[in-house]
Amino acid sequence: MEKGFIVTLVFAIIVGVFCLANNDIVTVDFIFKTVHMSQAIVILISVLLGAIIVFTFTIYKNFRFKQSIRNLNKEISQLKSEIDLMKNLDRVKEEKRKEMETSNEIENLHPDHENLDEEIEELEENNTEDKI
Repeated sequence: MEKGFIVTLVFAIIVGVFCLANNDIVTVDFIFKTVHMSQAIVILISVLLGAIIVFTFTIYKNFRFKQSIRNLNKEISQLKSEIDLMKNLDRVKEEKRKEMETSNEIENLHPDHENLDEEIEELEENNTEDKI
């Protein structure tokens, strides 16, 4: 069983025994009216009002916790999407870096690529002159 339920049950038994032991008639003075009733009823009403107040505060506290959890889950979701975006950005940067390295390697293989273009043009001109 749940510990809270056991504690509540023990407390209810103690209050019940206490009420049975105090069964005298007492005068309760409300500001506008005076009432004569059993002391056991006064004790039970006091315990019930206390329980209702505690229950109300507990519900409010649980509502606040659930609201906080909901907001934190939204924040976690946003941060996860930012992480995914950053991972994709890093992947794109790495691809661009590899492209640039490949481009640099090609340029290093043919450092005189401008001269090569000129040589190709000359060869084509010579080839066309030879055909004529």
